[in-house]
Amino acid sequence: MTPGPKTPTEKFYEQNLQTIGTFNTVQTFCRYFNWVKKPSHLDVNTNFHIFKDKIKPMWEDPANANGGKWVISMRNPQLLDRCWTWLVYALVGEELDEGDDICGAVMSRRLRGDRIAVWVRDKDNVPVINGIGKRLLKILDLLDEKGIGMDFQFNEDALKSGTSYNNKTYLSLESLKQELELEKNGSVKKPEIQETESKEPEITVTTPDMVTVDFNFTENEESHEKDTENHDEEDDKEPSDDEANVNDKENEEADKEDDNDEGSNDENEELHGESELENKNDEAPVESEKDHDEPVAEIN
Repeated sequence: MTPGPKTPTEKFYEQNLQTIGTFNTVQTFCRYFNWVKKPSHLDVNTNFHIFKDKIKPMWEDPANANGGKWVISMRNPQLLDRCWTWLVYALVGEELDEGDDICGAVMSRRLRGDRIAVWVRDKDNVPVINGIGKRLLKILDLLDEKGIGMDFQFNEDALKSGTSYNNKTYLSLESLKQELELEKNGSVKKPEIQETESKEPEITVTTPDMVTVDFNFTENEESHEKDTENHDEEDDKEPSDDEANVNDKENEEADKEDDNDEGSNDENEELHGESELENKNDEAPVESEKDHDEPVAEIN
C-alpha cells in the first residue's frame, strides 16, 4: 500500500510502501483482506497493491521491466469496490492467471478517475495478454458496463514518462469486445454445412470415387453376346394380331397332318395284319400227292 498524498519524487516511492501482510493460504489472505478499508473509502492518490512474492510493485523490478499492464478506468465508487474485490479473489483463487504471466495488481484512487491495473510479465506475448484481458472482462462482468475504459500500456513507457497511466496504449477495450463477439458467433464456419438462399443449413455428404472396370472381349464373344441379346429381345416381344392368326393356322394344319399320319398308320397296320394271315396260310403244310395216291391194302 502507498498512502496519499502523491509522492513528490520517485526516490521516496519505495520508502512509502507499507506492507499490510503476506500470505500463502486463502485463510490468511481473508484475515487481512476483511479488515482493510474498501477502495472507495481511501484518500485520493492512495494505492492498494497485491503482488507475488519477491516482486515489488515498481516498473524497475526485473519481473516488471519487460512487461505491461491492463488498465481499467472508472468513476463509480461502488463499481470500484466490486471490481477490486472480485479481482483480488480471482488472483488468489488462480482463476485469472492460467500460468505465471501475471505479476500482481494495483488499485489507484485518482481525482480524474479511479484505476485498476493488472501487471503482466511479457508485453510481447500478445495471445497471453489478450487472453488475460478477455478473462478480466468476464470475471469482472464489464462487457455491458457503461462509463469505463480499458487499454494495455507498457511499463517501459511509464518509466520514461514518469507517470503510471498517461502513456501510449497498444490494445483497447473495443478490440477485446470484437474478439469475444467473434468467439461467441463462431468465426470459423464448418465445411460440411453450407447456407442456402433460404438460410437453411444443407448438409453435404462426400462419397468415395467410383471405380470403373473395363472388360476386353474378343470378336466372337462380342458377336455371341449381341446374338444372345437380340434373341432375348425377340423372346420378350409379344406377337402382333396378324402373326398370332398365322401361327394359329399353321398349328391347325400341323394338327391335320398329324391326324392323316395317324390314319395312314392304322391302314398300314391292317394291311400288314392281312399280309401276315396270307403268309401263314401259304406256309400251312400241304399233303403230298403221294399220300393220296398210295393204294390201300385190302385184307382178305
